[in-house]
Amino acid sequence: MYRTFEQLPAYLIVVSLAMAGLKVSGHIPELTWAVVVAPALALPALVCVVVLAFALAIWLVSLVAAVRSFFRTTTTPQE
Repeated sequence: MYRTFEQLPAYLIVVSLAMAGLKVSGHIPELTWAVVVAPALALPALVCVVVLAFALAIWLVSLVAAVRSFFRTTTTPQE
């Protein structure tokens, strides 16, 4: 992931120069900054989604455990 961020400035410089060249030659570039930055941030975004999914799963398991524990301690045993 660090290598992605390490190469980002060079990538943006090349794309900026390409867009400037298209503007000078009379063509309107169809690239937006979202399209330019998206490939560089795809891996970190995927890692964030996976980490959030694990965090949500852990939170749900702990919530279920807390609710089960609450109902076990508040109900009287059936004899």
